[in-house]
Amino acid sequence: MNVYDGEWESSPYPTPPGWEQRTKTLLPRGRGLGLRLYVLPPGQTQVAYHFHHGNEEAVLVLQGRPTL
Repeated sequence: MNVYDGEWESSPYPTPPGWEQRTKTLLPRGRGLGLRLYVLPPGQTQVAYHFHHGNEEAVLVLQGRPTL
């Protein structure tokens, strides 16, 4: 699978004015796992602060250097 092939979707989250974000569902959200690809410009976050109850989140960076 090439994660960059295929159609891009609109963001499932509200995107603040001036932000850019491309997204693609790689694995539909299920009871235990989902997988989504985001492409963001330098210095921008995926979404504003958020948290989850009862599930975890992982980040895999394909290009660039993230700051947490």
